[in-house]
Amino acid sequence: MSAENSGQPSATARLSILSIDFDEVYQRHLGRHSQFGINVLHLIAVYGVYFSIFSVARSAVAAALPQMTWSELTVLLCGLAVPWLAVLMWNVRTGALLLSVLSAILLSLAAAVWPMPFWLAIVSLPAWHQLQQLSHRWYTEHRDMSRFAAGYPKGARLVIMLAVFELPILLHYFLAGDCEPQSGS
Repeated sequence: MSAENSGQPSATARLSILSIDFDEVYQRHLGRHSQFGINVLHLIAVYGVYFSIFSVARSAVAAALPQMTWSELTVLLCGLAVPWLAVLMWNVRTGALLLSVLSAILLSLAAAVWPMPFWLAIVSLPAWHQLQQLSHRWYTEHRDMSRFAAGYPKGARLVIMLAVFELPILLHYFLAGDCEPQSGS
């Protein structure tokens, strides 16, 4: 009987952004991101991406509603993060959730008060992604990730899931560290 007809959901069907096993996704993250330095660089890059996105949103809102004050812009920008935070609320650890909420508030405030120019925000998005890619050349320690291959196949769903959960995963790393069980313990 094929996997498609076995009554079991396919790996792609199990991969969802609305419901994840955070501990499993975190252990998968540690497969390629167990070194402190790569997590620092990825956190900088993710904050850069988010600040760029918030700056683009701020530019759009300010163009459509030029009479808004920076405090109103902050509230509106923070409101744009609510759906993302709602998804996180049901899926991530409390500490990572609270730091994600704080991050959304601070990024909203920063974008409202000190936004990047629209053109720079757009240009910087691929630059932040490139920093993440380069960091994998500088930090090359990897663990066996074969146990995650079936549940997390490469493709658009995985990219979207990681985009949604990367910030809380990184924040959890700085809260909890490397929680990978050591062999022989």
